[in-house]
Amino acid sequence: MRKIRFYLLHLHLFFFLDPPVPTAVYPLNGQFGTRDLSSQENPPGVPYNVQLAPGPFGQPNGSYQFSGSSTSYIEFPNTGGLDTRYSMTLLAWVFLENTDGPIFNYGVHLYGVHFWVGAGYLFCRFTTRSGIYLSPLHSGKLNQGAWNFVGASYDYHSGVEKLWIEGKVYEEQNISTIELSTSGGSIRMGVLTGDGRFLKGRISCMQVYDRALTEREVHPVRGLCFERGLFQTIYG
Repeated sequence: MRKIRFYLLHLHLFFFLDPPVPTAVYPLNGQFGTRDLSSQENPPGVPYNVQLAPGPFGQPNGSYQFSGSSTSYIEFPNTGGLDTRYSMTLLAWVFLENTDGPIFNYGVHLYGVHFWVGAGYLFCRFTTRSGIYLSPLHSGKLNQGAWNFVGASYDYHSGVEKLWIEGKVYEEQNISTIELSTSGGSIRMGVLTGDGRFLKGRISCMQVYDRALTEREVHPVRGLCFERGLFQTIYG
């Protein structure tokens, strides 16, 4: 039986027909820390030299602050629950204070699927399980000193990759049908060992899905970590 969920977000009524089930949701806030709230119950991220900071809507302790040094990062164990082998969507809130660094990088010192900020632009490169680097996507420059709701997705069935900014598709291209490099090891946020680019800024509400979401699905989940009771309303 298909589920229909209704909820209010900023005075607008949205509904999901079969709501997208997340592979992981890391609120990255004072209440839940680096825990995963999804049904997968992935191991929590391990924080190193990061601090709680205000979130996207001004809530106290609503994000984690990265200092822009080689020792300031979060490492997420990938024991299999984060292996989105065929299709995926990555979504996060990012507050930039510099121009370079990883948002969500599969691998501690290797470039699996990697979702970054590069030279102030949103950047994503999907890589194959056999280690082939495919054509990347770049956005326009993100807002510095402000929150950006950003994402990237890949659809195995269509071969299309997309970059998302503020719930809208910014750029897309076809990279053919591949199997994604999302298995094994851990995932890094803030720092990649051996790379001299270190993210300075804040990150909140990291979401991972094992399919390519549509615009109708991406826009409502932008508030998934912030609206009181919203997660339970959709998935409870």
